[in-house]
Amino acid sequence: MYTPDVPLRAGLTYGLSPATLRWGLGAVRHVVAPAGPWPTQAGRLADAVLWKAEITLDPRSIEPISPSAAALALPQPELRVQLVRLAIMAAMVDGRPDEATVRRVEQLAAALDVDSPALLDLRYLSQGRHLRLWLHLMPRFWVADALRRHVRAHGWWSVVRMIGVTLRLWSDRRVTARFEAFDDRPNTLGKRLLEFLRGASIPLPGHRGAAPYLVAYHDLSHVLAGYATDPRSEVQAACFQAGYRQADPFTLVFFVLCQFHLGLRMTPAAKAEVGCFDPFRAIDALYRGAAMNRDLTDGTWDFWAYLGEDVDDLRRRYHVVPPASPPRPTSQAA
Repeated sequence: MYTPDVPLRAGLTYGLSPATLRWGLGAVRHVVAPAGPWPTQAGRLADAVLWKAEITLDPRSIEPISPSAAALALPQPELRVQLVRLAIMAAMVDGRPDEATVRRVEQLAAALDVDSPALLDLRYLSQGRHLRLWLHLMPRFWVADALRRHVRAHGWWSVVRMIGVTLRLWSDRRVTARFEAFDDRPNTLGKRLLEFLRGASIPLPGHRGAAPYLVAYHDLSHVLAGYATDPRSEVQAACFQAGYRQADPFTLVFFVLCQFHLGLRMTPAAKAEVGCFDPFRAIDALYRGAAMNRDLTDGTWDFWAYLGEDVDDLRRRYHVVPPASPPRPTSQAA
């Protein structure tokens, strides 16, 4: 069962029972701690999942269960996919996984009949094959999809112009002016985007050195969700985006774990960071994105058509729910 496009909301809309979570987290514990206590961050990840599911259960009371037992207990295909994703996250949150941990993730996926490109990503990560990982993951990244659509619609020369701007070879005043046209339209999505970019000292699209303006799709996720631009907030913004994305959404989660938690630089746009993935904040962001009724990156949502709309109206229309407060203080060194 090849399943990269199962959305991250799958299985969450009708609630998760205590029995389902006990079986699922038992399988995850078998991956990360088959004969010992939960690793610190994997245990917090289990706590965060239980918190968002509104189920009172101590992860320490959950015994490891074998992949075959998990397969018998969880027949629903979408829950199986989600369990493998959770196991991959758990394998990464306490550091780069070793060979034995990766093998246990693969055994779980095989027992559940789940195939995912993230399994090969995980193996490359554990082996230190970073270039192979980058080459395998980045063509599936949302920006790659956006660029492919842009080339089909506008041709390669348009991409060359954007890259030239980023490389500081020239500016594109036409693009900048198109965004700045919203400066005198308060509380619109466009005005809030301009405030967000200026507040974070990010060059406006079209300015020399600015990122390609297609990155505005990600920046607008920041605006709609209310996340800042520090590394921990970038994790949340990416998880929020993964929550609403339909095509291979888990790639975004894997990306931020590498870029902002494991110290592996995946993009020239930001330096690599260590320890910035807080399970409670990240899982809440995933749920917030999953609650949305619109994928902003599927190619049918053109941000130019919405920059003039009231941002609060858009939040209501797209069902952007407010962030939740974790049940306990979250670690500042996650």
